[in-house]
Amino acid sequence: MSKVAFYIMAVALFLLQQKIEAQPIIHGDTLSAAHVSEKRILKEKYYFVTDTLLLEHHRQQNLQSLLQQNSQAFIKNYGPGGLSTISLRGGSAAQTQIKWQDISLNSALTGLADLSSIPVNLFNQIRIQYNDIAEAGIGGAVILSNTNQYVPKQIAASMGWESLNNQYYNLDLRLGNKKIHHQTRLFRIQQQNQFRFYHPEKDSLLPLEHARNVINGLMHDSYFNINDFHQIGIHIWLQEQRRQIPAAYFEHFSSKKEDVQTQRFVLRYQWRFRRFQQKISLGYFREAYQYQDSLIQFMNQSGAHQIPLNIKIKHWGKKNFHYTLSSEHLMSFLIDRKEATLRRHHISLGLNHTRLLPNLEAEAMIRKEWTNLFELPWMYQAKLTYKLPLQSQMFISYGQNSRTPTLNELYFIPGGNPELQPEISKALELGIRTEQVQKKYQLTFSSILYHKKVSDWIVWYGGAILTPHNIQEVWARGSETELQLNIPIKSEDISKKLFLGHPNIS
Repeated sequence: MSKVAFYIMAVALFLLQQKIEAQPIIHGDTLSAAHVSEKRILKEKYYFVTDTLLLEHHRQQNLQSLLQQNSQAFIKNYGPGGLSTISLRGGSAAQTQIKWQDISLNSALTGLADLSSIPVNLFNQIRIQYNDIAEAGIGGAVILSNTNQYVPKQIAASMGWESLNNQYYNLDLRLGNKKIHHQTRLFRIQQQNQFRFYHPEKDSLLPLEHARNVINGLMHDSYFNINDFHQIGIHIWLQEQRRQIPAAYFEHFSSKKEDVQTQRFVLRYQWRFRRFQQKISLGYFREAYQYQDSLIQFMNQSGAHQIPLNIKIKHWGKKNFHYTLSSEHLMSFLIDRKEATLRRHHISLGLNHTRLLPNLEAEAMIRKEWTNLFELPWMYQAKLTYKLPLQSQMFISYGQNSRTPTLNELYFIPGGNPELQPEISKALELGIRTEQVQKKYQLTFSSILYHKKVSDWIVWYGGAILTPHNIQEVWARGSETELQLNIPIKSEDISKKLFLGHPNIS
């Protein structure tokens, strides 16, 4: 491909960031058609989301702040101390997985993960995985990683403060040798959220009251290196959150509060020998929710157990070929209703050939899932990447994925709908990326177009009691462009990053 043709393609994809319109296609009859369009132009700092320097810079913040300031992900935040969720490329929050130790952190009850309750300092690496059925998320996945960093002995403490009288405390303890390594992190987030806001009903500025949010937690990692080929890891994450809910506009004051307790335990085994690698993760997750409004003497409690088991085997073959075989088993059930159970089992096979043809790399995956409630079709994905001149490449991918309903969507009282069907998505992506590394500068440019249709999308609606329903089809399409320039000056980098995003959802 000539340089002229390459630049024409790059300019064309960039210009397509302008308005991308199409008539919405919704065949269902339960809801009227809706069209949501948004443009985002966000000037970013020079850090990349997975950069360790970025994590250090955001040490006193939560995952919501990190991703909102340094990625194109759409973050929905319900105010200081409120719930915060993520959406990737037109997907819903429940369609985006938050994964830790190869296991999803999304609630078995709601299918959501609260980003505002996840401190950044607990992890060594954070990355976003788009449109990958291996991570089992229609919208993609955010991967939170803890790596075994050998440190003989270390004690570190930090504290942060914000003008809203919000405080952050962290304590990091490490001890070990080359055979055994332990790391314990204690954290406390105390948010008073003291600020003034305009009250439209009273036409005046009022201080926010009854908005205290306190999170206490502990994360512990133990690594046992049996030899050069075998490692056992024990991972524990305990967390408690007590959140006060401020009064609504029509309320004079509020006595509402919410308590959330989570316990997560993971036992992980890794083995690698020559061209083979095996990872096994066995976990137990427990979550308990309590909502209380003492003004009307109302209290509601709910909770769930999850027992996940993941097995992954990877083999690097000869001639630029490797495959991955994985199996995942998950049992979820309500604490007080053992009959309200969802069991999922899936097996998948992934193939990768880094040189199928000159300058062409091919990836493919197929997955089959069985549950005790639903029948699911085969899931699949294929991706081709072509290497272009000028340190550039372009890719195209297409795949089909699914999301099963959560326990609340099926069994919540009142409002659960046991007749729900799983969401099925079909997604197409086309992109180009170039990286020019010179002595005086480094230039990175990428542009992606995506097209995704989800059938049987689950939406809660109704009158006095909300109930989840399947709407027939949702069509999400859009584009994302990133332009980054790094200029080194006296061992320091002056870097600018520009993100352009244009999602449309029908």
